[in-house]
Amino acid sequence: MRSYGVSKIVWYGRISNGNANLYLSKGALQAAKSVGFIGTFYYGLFQAYAGNYFGAVKSFLSSVNWAIKITNTQNGRVYMMRGFWYAGSYAQ
Repeated sequence: MRSYGVSKIVWYGRISNGNANLYLSKGALQAAKSVGFIGTFYYGLFQAYAGNYFGAVKSFLSSVNWAIKITNTQNGRVYMMRGFWYAGSYAQ
């Protein structure tokens, strides 16, 4: 179904600027139940500071998934990241 969404990353400008939208499907959200928010979020910030942008995005995805407290996700979500900081979310 359309509401289940897709999983992808859409960058805006250079990757080093950290501006992206993270599209996460229903399945991706449900699979992330066991990831801790605080550890992965700060680890992502450390990775961005160190210049490992792939690692930073991977950690950011994990922390966002945990932060929404997945119980019975109805559809996919879009998370906005600006300058490697969380800038809001909405349903797909």
